Amino acid sequence: MNKRVLLQIWSIAARDVRILRRDRSALIFTFGMPIILTFVFGSMNGNHDAGRPTGGFKVAVAREDAGQRAEQALAQLRTAGIDPIPVTGGADALEKLIAAGKYSAGLVIPTDFSTRFDAAISGKSGNGSIEMPFVADPGDTRVASMIKGIAAGANERLVASEVIRQYPDAAIAMLNRPKIAMPDTEIKGQGLTPGDIFLPGFMVYFVFSLANGVAATLLGERQEGTLRRMLNAPISRAQILAGKLLARGILGAVQTLLLIGIGIQWLHLSVAQAPVGIAITAIATIFSACGMGLLMATFGKTMEQIQGMTTMFLLLLGFISGTLIPRSLLPEWMVKVSMITPHAWALNAYSDLIQRHHTLLSTLPNIGVLLLFGCVFFGLALARFRFE
Repeated sequence: MNKRVLLQIWSIAARDVRILRRDRSALIFTFGMPIILTFVFGSMNGNHDAGRPTGGFKVAVAREDAGQRAEQALAQLRTAGIDPIPVTGGADALEKLIAAGKYSAGLVIPTDFSTRFDAAISGKSGNGSIEMPFVADPGDTRVASMIKGIAAGANERLVASEVIRQYPDAAIAMLNRPKIAMPDTEIKGQGLTPGDIFLPGFMVYFVFSLANGVAATLLGERQEGTLRRMLNAPISRAQILAGKLLARGILGAVQTLLLIGIGIQWLHLSVAQAPVGIAITAIATIFSACGMGLLMATFGKTMEQIQGMTTMFLLLLGFISGTLIPRSLLPEWMVKVSMITPHAWALNAYSDLIQRHHTLLSTLPNIGVLLLFGCVFFGLALARFRFE
């Protein structure tokens, strides 16, 4: 390769770099996305010190025993990385909170916990079992399983430390070592299929990926002059945007039906209990996603800006909303922030209907907020829309 060819390649590259440098919005999206995603993932793991969580999983705890052993059990849970959140009202109140999706998991420390613990350690009840019932959110079984494993390890350490203190001889200690059993409390929605667990998040995330196509199509027609030629037609801006939204909405409906069909056929997705609610949630999700795409199109001036902006926001919103990773793994402040995303409300509605087996009426607030997002997106897009 001679010097002339190298100079030509360099001049082409330098020209493209100058063009990109003038496009500040594209630069922001190019460098902003990795920075923001790094910040998100760093925040997920930022509450760890030397491999030990200082905040940990938030777990609802109904403490019905005021004894010392219950306090020791809670201390062991904190050491293991679990943040026990006290719940008043006993086991019934705890189960209602878990069923509503407020916490991924809950523990019940029954009234006789300390008594049974001391009796088991002293050998008066033989090699008996002490119970600490465990309650899992059907909509977050993956995280609940992790929490149960951590809690079981903490209980093992508590028992081991007490047995060794009472029986210094290791052989005798092993013979007299009881266990803290963690029986699962059955609540409505347990026994989920793979489709029930994974499909709600996928249906939300992939439908919102429609925003990219909506924005790109609108910008492309503006650059080609198609929108400018519509100035001579008896058609309003609202009609143009509504037509674009409807076209992509049809694609979103087909996409959702395909995912549901695959889920039913191969992943045993449960839709029979709330088909109407799932259909309404799907329509509201598609409306909100397409409205977001229309709004994004009004901010971009080049295709590079649109691609960078939509990619960044869709990934970011996917992470913090819980569609790509469980929200319970995020810091508490980020969980609160997630509720400003339409994704989170759509996921709540699908989770209520598919995983927790709630009624349509109980999840109508989620659907209502989702529709409100769509109306706001469409209204803002209409206000900002320009033919050129």
